[in-house]
Amino acid sequence: MHKKVFSSILVSLILFEQLQANTEQFDILAKNIVKRGNTVMAVGDVVVFSPTYYMTANKAIHNQATGDLQLFDDVTILKNNKEQFLSDTSVVNINTNDMTQSPAFNMDKETGMWMETNELIGKDKVYNLEETTVSSCDCEDPAWSIKFTDGQYDSQTKWFESYNTRLYIGDVPVLYTPYFGFSMDTRRRSGFLMPTFGYSSSEGFYYAQPYFYAPSLNWDLEIIPQYRTKRAWGLYTYLRWADSENSQLNIKTGFMKENGQYFDLYDLRNETHYGLDINYERYNFFTEKNDANEDGLYVDIHWMNDIEYKNLEEVDKVEDFEEKIESKINYYYKTPDYYGGVYFRYYLDASTDDNSQTLQQLPALQLHRFSEETFIDKLFYSADIQYTNLTRSTGIGADRFDILLPMSYTFNLFNDYVQLTLKEEINLSHLAYKGEGSSVFDDGTFIQAKHTITLSTDLIRSYLDFLHTVGFSATAVLPSQSNVKGDIYSINSTTTALSPFPVTEENKKITFAMDQSFYDTDSLKQIVNHKMKQSILYDTNGSSTLGNFENQLTYNYDYGSISNRLLYNHQDDAFIESSTNFSFNYDDYFLKLNHYYSKETPNSGKRDSRSYIFTVGSKFERFYNLSYSRYYDLLNDVISKQIVTLNVDKKCWAVNVSLEDSLVALASEDSDALRQKILFIQLFLKPLGGVKQQYKNEDKEDNDD
Repeated sequence: MHKKVFSSILVSLILFEQLQANTEQFDILAKNIVKRGNTVMAVGDVVVFSPTYYMTANKAIHNQATGDLQLFDDVTILKNNKEQFLSDTSVVNINTNDMTQSPAFNMDKETGMWMETNELIGKDKVYNLEETTVSSCDCEDPAWSIKFTDGQYDSQTKWFESYNTRLYIGDVPVLYTPYFGFSMDTRRRSGFLMPTFGYSSSEGFYYAQPYFYAPSLNWDLEIIPQYRTKRAWGLYTYLRWADSENSQLNIKTGFMKENGQYFDLYDLRNETHYGLDINYERYNFFTEKNDANEDGLYVDIHWMNDIEYKNLEEVDKVEDFEEKIESKINYYYKTPDYYGGVYFRYYLDASTDDNSQTLQQLPALQLHRFSEETFIDKLFYSADIQYTNLTRSTGIGADRFDILLPMSYTFNLFNDYVQLTLKEEINLSHLAYKGEGSSVFDDGTFIQAKHTITLSTDLIRSYLDFLHTVGFSATAVLPSQSNVKGDIYSINSTTTALSPFPVTEENKKITFAMDQSFYDTDSLKQIVNHKMKQSILYDTNGSSTLGNFENQLTYNYDYGSISNRLLYNHQDDAFIESSTNFSFNYDDYFLKLNHYYSKETPNSGKRDSRSYIFTVGSKFERFYNLSYSRYYDLLNDVISKQIVTLNVDKKCWAVNVSLEDSLVALASEDSDALRQKILFIQLFLKPLGGVKQQYKNEDKEDNDD
C-alpha cells in the first residue's frame, strides 16, 4: 500500500512540457499536477524553470494553447538571473516574455535598484507601471525614494520615464515634477545631467543645468547654460570627439554677459567675457601603430578676453590667475635614429588689452640625432639643431639658430668600481634681429666649446636588516674661450631691448654630489634617502666662489614620511630656500604639513616668501570623512585659502559638504582682490546622480598693503 502511494506522488512531482520547436522549453515541478486538455494545473511547492526563468509559487496554471502561465500566492520570478520579481499573482508568457503582476516588487541585481508597484504590465523588456516607488536604499525605510503615478521602465536600456513624480527624503517630499526621465545605470546617453544651485551675497541666486547629447560612441556635446541673478547670464559648451582610435579632440567655448550694476560696482575690465579652448592629441598620424617610426600631433589653444571667462565657468572652480596664457601646437616625427619637431607658441597677456609687444615663437624647428656609437668602442656622438622665429607686432624680434654637437667617451677603472666619462660639446648660437628698432643692433653670433670630465662610483652593501647604496660623483666643466660677434644680451650687451634673447656663456665649474639610500632587506622599501650637491663657480677672471649648497633628506616610516630640501648661499651666508613636507597616516586618520621659505638676498635670485599648507582629516563610522585644509601666507599674515570638507558615502546615497574661504583674482581695473566664502553641497542619489548647491559671500580686499 505504501509503495503504491509513493509511486503515485513521484509521478505527479515531475511533468515535462515539450512545446513546439520554436518555443522555449520549461519544466514544472509540484506536489500535485493535473492536465486537462490544453490546461495544466500544478498545486503545492510549484517550481517552474527554463533557460530564461526560475519561478516559484503555491499554484500555477499553464495554457498550452496561448502559452500563458498563471502563478498564485507567494510568487517569485528570477529572469535571466538578473531581475527578481515578487508578487501575489503573475501572468507570464515564457515564449513572448510578456508579464502582468499585481502588486509587484522588482529588484535589478545589476544596478541595485528596486521598485514596488501596484500593477506591472510587461511587453518583453519594457514594463508599464502604476503607483510605483523606486529606490536603491533599504526596502523597509529608504533614505530616499521616487514615487510616481504612471511610468515605464526599459529593462534593457535601464531607462525610467515617470509622470507626476515626487522625490522623498525619508518620508518628506522635497521635489515634484510632472515628468522625470532617469537612468538606472552609468552608460552614456543623451539627457539632462546633475543641476547646480547656489547663492552668493553679491551674485545672487545661481542655477546651471547641463544637457548631455551623445548620438554616437565617438563624440558627444555638453551644453551648460547658467544664470546668476545679480551678476550675469550665459552658457558654456563642451565638444568631445574621438576621430580615430589614436586621437581625442576637446573644444570648449562660452560667454557670460554682466549686468550693469555688478560691472560698475567691481570696475571690471569687460562687460562680456568669452573665450575658446581647443585641445587635440593624435598619435601615429602618418605612421602605423607597430612601426619603428612614430609621430604625434598635440594642439592646446587658449584664447579669452579676460580671466573671468575661467572664473565663471563653474560655480566651484576658480582658476589661478596667470598673466601669460600659453597656446601651443607641437608635431614630432621620430625614427630609431632621428627626432624632428615643429613647435608653435603663442602667448596671450591677460593683464593688458594690448598684446602687440608680447613675444611669440612662430615656429620653432628642431632636428635631433640620437646618441650613437662611432667606429671607436664606447665613443658616442649626437647632434641637436634648432631654429626659432621670435616675433611680435611691436618691438624687436629675432631669427635664432642653436646648434649643439656633443661627443662622449666612457670607460671603467679600478675593477669597474669607478666610471670615467669624457665629454666634448660645441655650442653655436646665432641671432638675426628684425622688426621695429632692430637696425641699431648687429646680429649676434656665439661659439663655445665645453669639455666635461665626470668621475663617479655607485656602491651597494648588504647588512643583516638593511641595504646601503651610495653614489659619489665629481664633474668638472672646462669651457674654452668663447667667440662672440655682434650684440648679445648677457655677454657683451646690457640693453633691455635685447633681454628676451639671452645667450648663456658657460664658465668653469666643478660640482660634487652624493646620493645615498638605506633599504629594508625584506621589502626593499626605501627607509632613508640623502642627497648633497656643492658647486665651485669660476668667473672669466678665474676667481672662484661657492655655488648654492643643496641638501635633501627624506625619511620614510610605517605611517608616512618626512622630507626637507635646503639651499644655502655662501656669499650671503644665509639659507635662501627651504621646503619641508611631513605626512602621517594611522588607521583612519591622516595629517599633511608643508612649509616653504625663500629669502631675497643680493645673490639668491629669490623673492621673500613664507607659507605653509596644513591638512588633517579622518574617516569615521565607516561612511564618513572629515578634513580641514589651510593655506597660509606667513609673510603677509593672510589666509589665502581654508576648506572644511565633510563627505558621507553610503550604499545608496552620498553627500559632500565643504566650506571654503579663499582669495580670488579679479579681472578688475583696480588692484583689489575678492575674498570669497563658499558653502558647497553635493548630493548624490545612487545611481541616479544628484544636485549641487552653493552659497557664496564675497568681499573686496585691497592688495596694495
